[in-house]
Amino acid sequence: MSGGARDRKNLEPSLQFEFAEIIAELDAAESLIESFTSEETPHAIRMARISLENIRAENSHNIRPWQFDVPFRTRTSSAYNGSISKPIYGEVKSVWQIRRVPHRGPKTVPPSCFTVEGIASTEVRVLRNGDEPTLLAFWKIEVATMEAPGAHFHMQIKSDGEAAPFPTWLSVPRFPTLFITPADAIEFCIGELFGDEWIYQLGTDSPQLQRWRKIHSKRLERLLKWQLSVLDDMRSPWAAIKLAKPPETLFTRN
Repeated sequence: MSGGARDRKNLEPSLQFEFAEIIAELDAAESLIESFTSEETPHAIRMARISLENIRAENSHNIRPWQFDVPFRTRTSSAYNGSISKPIYGEVKSVWQIRRVPHRGPKTVPPSCFTVEGIASTEVRVLRNGDEPTLLAFWKIEVATMEAPGAHFHMQIKSDGEAAPFPTWLSVPRFPTLFITPADAIEFCIGELFGDEWIYQLGTDSPQLQRWRKIHSKRLERLLKWQLSVLDDMRSPWAAIKLAKPPETLFTRN
């Protein structure tokens, strides 16, 4: 192996996610973040959830794009610095290329899992209000393909053009991240833009929050345990994590 390239013959199978878990995550998110959602995109998360449900119900194992047909948008925030600041809002959109995992049960029973088979990218933009919204910040949260360089779960800072800093053609740096799914990206965006208001929202122990906490605690625990398991005596810890590729059942094993 040279130059960071990986032998395709030795690649791990594609990473799996459970349909039911991602659907439940989106369902809980829609309720939890309702008060932070822009009136212009009130059903963005619901539409993404329905889109995933439809892919699960299809009688096809082809690669399908699962995406936010309508970007999620937050309402305006002015308290992100802990005091009154210029009004801004966040916008999140996502596209994952996925494939249903065949199962041995009856064809009438939908599969329980899907694999990531290409692009798995969630874009987050922060904009300032105005007749022409001004782009202030732009980053991507991505799940890499098995042959891609860099940390498998990473974040990239981007711009909308070719000018520096972070022109569109520049694919580095890839910052390792604990955020993976579109719902992860939405929570991170809301937490940054609304600060204490989001923390206060999490203080109400609702059934939706209990579901959200259970899903994310399990996923984070598995991610961190896997990262610790790949450390070795030959490389720096960061290099070991950068080179490691997760097992296909990292998030689906019982």
